[in-house]
Amino acid sequence: MLTYKRGNTAVCGVFSMNDRMEGLKHAVGEGAGVYIVEDGMLNGINGKEDNLGIVEETKKQEKVFRYWRDNQYVYGRRIENSSMWLCMSIPCKIWTYMNVPQLLLLIVTAFSVLAVFWLYRFIRRELVWPLRDLTETMNRIRQGEWNARTGASGHLKEIQEVGETLTAMVSEIEKQKMLSYEETIEKQKAQMQYLQLQLKPHFYLNGLKTLNALTLARDWEKSQELILHISEHLRYLLQTDRELVTLGAELNYVRNYVELQKSMTGRPVVCEIQEEEGAADFLVPTLCVQTFVENSVKYAKLGAPGLELFIQVCVQLLQTEDGVYVDIMVSDNGSGYPENILEEINEDAQKGIRSVGINNLKRRCALIYEGKAEYNFYNGSGAVSELILPGTNPDGLEVRGKADERIDS
Repeated sequence: MLTYKRGNTAVCGVFSMNDRMEGLKHAVGEGAGVYIVEDGMLNGINGKEDNLGIVEETKKQEKVFRYWRDNQYVYGRRIENSSMWLCMSIPCKIWTYMNVPQLLLLIVTAFSVLAVFWLYRFIRRELVWPLRDLTETMNRIRQGEWNARTGASGHLKEIQEVGETLTAMVSEIEKQKMLSYEETIEKQKAQMQYLQLQLKPHFYLNGLKTLNALTLARDWEKSQELILHISEHLRYLLQTDRELVTLGAELNYVRNYVELQKSMTGRPVVCEIQEEEGAADFLVPTLCVQTFVENSVKYAKLGAPGLELFIQVCVQLLQTEDGVYVDIMVSDNGSGYPENILEEINEDAQKGIRSVGINNLKRRCALIYEGKAEYNFYNGSGAVSELILPGTNPDGLEVRGKADERIDS
């Protein structure tokens, strides 16, 4: 019974709390608890004890309270103008509010999310990463890294076959490239040997003809002297199987050649050789100096018979940003190169049909130094021939340091 009094009037009401609480319980659903707290006493219709702390909470609050405890939402409100609290507890487990179709939909959704996540990881591991590795490998190969190999790994047979095919293709290309290099080198060696052989018979025939003439003239002293010079001459040619010789050996050969020519022809020839200290240890192509000296001996025209032919050989070392270069200049006091010959020898050696010796030397220098050799032909007080070669030490390596450190290092 509840009594409400105002002034001299009092209103009394009687109702059944059990019926009211049953209605509330039915409204909030099964599993919920409805409680009445009055003067610190808990009255519930579900027979539960106060294990949610409802009574304690009514003592602390004045009108309303709400909180979570033991997976339940607890709510309480004080009835106005009374000491009574109406409280309820509602279970908050998800399956409490969901029916079977809703639960099945939730389960299917969860499995779909997991499946999408697994599929994403599978595609990334088995397709994206291997393809990315293949792309990076192909880019490295495009940049010239022929030793690049793909590390793509996966369970997809097609990706594995692509990786294996790429590796096999790169290996085959590298193999063919090496074979091409070897064939080019062999071709160049064969061409070098052929070019050198073009010169050797020329000297043999000239020497034999001269020796034959001296023998017929019974000039035994000159014959003996000529034989010594020829033997030295042939010894140099026959021992020169290499493409390069020391500049000192080449200059000694030039001195012997000049003496040979003087013995053969009796022509007054003076050959002055000036070489910078240390230049004799550099490697140069065979006959690179003798070719120009021979050209002067054979073709230099003087003003009158019996005049002395003067040949000057000057060797200098040039220090550049690219390293040390050997500058060889041969000049004479003749009438110089004819204009047609001068035009020809200053052009590409492949086009030359005359001046066999000079064009031969230019072709050999092009093969040995891969286009780094320079040459210059012009007329000064006579014919001037200049050849500039990259400095090469006795080990066959180009000298990059300073000129005074070129050999000792």
